[in-house]
Amino acid sequence: MMVAMNRWFFGELSRKEADERLLGQEPGLFLVRESTTSTGDFVLSVSENNKVSHYIIEVRNDQYHIGELHFQSLPAVIEFYKVHYLDTTTLSRPCSKTANTSPFSPQTNPPPVSPPSQPHKPDNLSLKYIVKYNFPGEDEEDLPCKKGEILLLVQKEEDNWWKMKNEKGDMGLVPKPYIEQVTQSYGSEYRSIGSSTEPVLAKAVQARIPTPYDYTQLKLDPGDLLRVIQRNTSGQWEGEVVGTGRKGSFPFRCVRILEGSEREEALRKVQNENGLTSTAKDDDVTKQMNGLKVN
Repeated sequence: MMVAMNRWFFGELSRKEADERLLGQEPGLFLVRESTTSTGDFVLSVSENNKVSHYIIEVRNDQYHIGELHFQSLPAVIEFYKVHYLDTTTLSRPCSKTANTSPFSPQTNPPPVSPPSQPHKPDNLSLKYIVKYNFPGEDEEDLPCKKGEILLLVQKEEDNWWKMKNEKGDMGLVPKPYIEQVTQSYGSEYRSIGSSTEPVLAKAVQARIPTPYDYTQLKLDPGDLLRVIQRNTSGQWEGEVVGTGRKGSFPFRCVRILEGSEREEALRKVQNENGLTSTAKDDDVTKQMNGLKVN
């Protein structure tokens, strides 16, 4: 089958053999193998956080399902997780099919990275996007960029990859989740969550059961309402499940930020659960969501 032509496909490979190839290697090194326990399904094995994680990919009705998400093909799964976190990492590169037992040794003192220079002021504010995370680029057609850099939208090539241009005039593809449209006046500071008085609400879109040995990680069930406390560039966000007092970290891919009417509905839900009257002010709910006492 065509999938066998991909470098990351290892065919009939056992879990033990996958562990031997990936354990101790760089985060994000991965391979795809045929499931040994569920005929017709696949497993995505990834070097992740000093361990090897194995994610089952179920094939149902010509769709490839991983968790709550489904894709048209195996390559589509791989491309998606190159820019979206699994648990603690994205997919970086395929594991080599030649034997390699050398462990990954990260640099203790990486070279300093120069901050991005002040970008040229574009004429059209609607075309301006700010980079949320460092993107080194993986292919020749990519546009490497740094957090805080301002880019101009050239063309929406596809759903998750947009063609952008930097201040030097260089153009290339950037993953859409890595950028955010600029809505403030040019030169004003890009505000983080912590600088806003409004609570950032999100809803869990998939279940997440973290390792029982890491008490900093947050367990999520689909539909959980969260107050996002901090969004880290690593993709590991911090938050609290509303109404439970449970706080912790979680991959950003597990939630969806609520906006507009959805957010208002969530605020009303909190309002009702806390016994506020229908005339209670929205700022009272906001204070509760931010962990402040309301007299």
